[in-house]
Amino acid sequence: MPLEHLSTKLFQTTAAAQVTKFHSVRPPQLPIRDYLFRIAKYFQCSRECFVLCLVYIDRIVKLHPDFTICSLNIHRLLVTSVMLAVKFFDDVYYSNAYYAKVGGVKTREVNILEGQFLQLIEWKLHVTPEDAEKGGGGEVRLQEVTFPELFVTRFRHHLSHDNGKHVR
Repeated sequence: MPLEHLSTKLFQTTAAAQVTKFHSVRPPQLPIRDYLFRIAKYFQCSRECFVLCLVYIDRIVKLHPDFTICSLNIHRLLVTSVMLAVKFFDDVYYSNAYYAKVGGVKTREVNILEGQFLQLIEWKLHVTPEDAEKGGGGEVRLQEVTFPELFVTRFRHHLSHDNGKHVR
């Protein structure tokens, strides 16, 4: 199960964690739950994009075992991952400037994050039905991601192990 690896490795934080372009100086004020609701509301994307988002993040973790996901980078990873999923999967999408505004980052930054994310997943945006099923680890179902708060609980649970860094 691909996300089994994600669930055990995804949010481990170590003192030697590598800082990436996705890291912020401090954890964002907006809780992840609210952030994902904001993304769902303003991106107006299909629910499948949230499944693709999980698969993409799983790919990063598998391809780059030293990549640590924590409260300092999860927001930027999510906005970038969902943005790429929308552009790849949905018929209608907005400009990077729009996605940046929704995500609370500058357009230049979202452009850089997009390029970095694509490099991390080796430009592999296609997700087969099998990848999506495996990407859910048998736990995330399409009907489940209709409600972002169920999706949020997946991240919140893992972030609770983030050494107390303002997890919301």
